Amino acid sequence: MASEPDNQVSQFLSNVLRFLKIVTLNSWRRLCILGRYTTICLHQQCLRRAWRTLGKQICQAVAGGEVNPMLLDEVQDSLTRAQVIQETKDQHYQAIAALREKIRASWTTFCGSSARRWISARVCSTESWIRAAIVTCERWLWAP
Repeated sequence: MASEPDNQVSQFLSNVLRFLKIVTLNSWRRLCILGRYTTICLHQQCLRRAWRTLGKQICQAVAGGEVNPMLLDEVQDSLTRAQVIQETKDQHYQAIAALREKIRASWTTFCGSSARRWISARVCSTESWIRAAIVTCERWLWAP
């Protein structure tokens, strides 16, 4: 009889620690997402600068009498730089999507079917889904 309450307490503590581990990991992932968004903003500024430079070079080539300014080496180099910046920006967006999927998966494995319903609905934002998942998990943790 005495081992049953001890077992319940250890199970409760195990659930609390697992919940805290998931919250900590997901907070770290959200911080990584924020860092990637900051990097994307910096890349967007570089991309705008590259497009302005490209536009200036094309205008200068046309003003200089060039029939097809896209064939000039300077213009091709600027276009290549802009494409590289855009590809880098797209890679950051893909990394953010992967981090969000990890966050969803961690809550799904912890909270079970209620979290899966929220994910399959795809009508709520990640933040509202996490709030609802936390409430569901709290109910599950404190259930008798």
